[in-house]
Amino acid sequence: MAIDVIRQIKRRDGARYLFPSRFDPAKPLGSIKHSWQTARYEAKLGDLRIHDLRHSAASFMINSGVDLFAVGRVLGHACYQSTQRYSHLANDTLLAAVEAGAKKQAVDWAA
Repeated sequence: MAIDVIRQIKRRDGARYLFPSRFDPAKPLGSIKHSWQTARYEAKLGDLRIHDLRHSAASFMINSGVDLFAVGRVLGHACYQSTQRYSHLANDTLLAAVEAGAKKQAVDWAA
């Protein structure tokens, strides 16, 4: 979804940057706060923060089976503990996998 929104944003003067400097489109914008607010408004994304995109990316990776170490490296976390806040997602995914397997085998784990 985010990629589709980004692709729909019109680039100014053929700029290669999504958020170019208004003074020189060949350079990136120093701060994207105003541009992010404009893009968010035009895409009707409400109060979505840039950090929310980062959190979503981590969630998608973990729910796709990417291990926490790799997710931490992608996010640029200096320590493993920073990535551990997402570990509940991995546990939920594992539990869902076990439940799906049990259902297929007609095993009642609650009994």
